[in-house]
Amino acid sequence: MHRATADVDLVAGDPEVAVSGTSVADSLVASGVARRHPGDPPNRVEVAGARVEIIETAPVNPDEAADIEPDRARLFILAHRWALETATRCTITVRGTDATAVVPVTTPAAIVAMKLHSIQDRHDVAKRASDAWDLFRLLDSNLADPSFATTFRGAPPGLVPLIDAGIDRLFRQDLTQTRRWIVTYGDASWAVLATEESLDQIADAFLVALRRA
Repeated sequence: MHRATADVDLVAGDPEVAVSGTSVADSLVASGVARRHPGDPPNRVEVAGARVEIIETAPVNPDEAADIEPDRARLFILAHRWALETATRCTITVRGTDATAVVPVTTPAAIVAMKLHSIQDRHDVAKRASDAWDLFRLLDSNLADPSFATTFRGAPPGLVPLIDAGIDRLFRQDLTQTRRWIVTYGDASWAVLATEESLDQIADAFLVALRRA
């Protein structure tokens, strides 16, 4: 059982944009491809009726990354760069039409890393509930594939310990709180599947696989 999303998140790493000082979002608006609504943050635009949030990245030197504080800021930078660098090509089609597009799409492993940042950075507890559910489903859906855990071998230096600590905190140390978010703010069907026992078990299985990878 998956959760539908209402927007598209893009990770961009264009060195020409970074040098010029013009954001990707600003460039899209200036070219007429996208538009902004009053009150939207600078990185959010609308393209053909779809909300798009753009996160810009740049190559990260491991020595420089190690000095970034707090941990969640370092997690944000490393996770989103990894998502861009490991994205795989995916063909998207529109049912009932001939429309197709081939776009790079991030891997489940990188989504785990990014979701672990977002759940720490949220002010809206209801959003934390959906992040927790997403993380539970990502782990539950992918752990049976041995390649999922081994994907983390290629993560940037310093990222795996942050992922390890994040899952341990969310689904083990703060298990009761995480479960309360899901029960209080999530769909009723989430609470049936994401019990304290199942959250703890999926965390244990993932952390064992991660530490062996």
